[in-house]
Amino acid sequence: MANSTSVETYSAAAIVSSEFFARVTAKPASGFAPLTVDFTMDVVGGDPPYSFSFDFGESDAFGKPSTATCPASNETSCARSFTYKQLGTRTCLGTV
Repeated sequence: MANSTSVETYSAAAIVSSEFFARVTAKPASGFAPLTVDFTMDVVGGDPPYSFSFDFGESDAFGKPSTATCPASNETSCARSFTYKQLGTRTCLGTV
């Protein structure tokens, strides 16, 4: 008898009351270090209140990630600035 492999697939369902879209923009998108970048996160749809958080993709000298938040509110936009001190390409992760 041949060995068989069983694969189980699970799915999750979510109830969404309206469509939701979030976008992060950065200005300027490139430059020389140290580079201060202004980030804006915008939300369309969903149900407020919204809480925003940014992970700027760079750690401090102690290895702690550089992050910023906007407190929960009915606002549909959040803006924060960050100065990149290290050379290289970074990705800012925005979470709503």
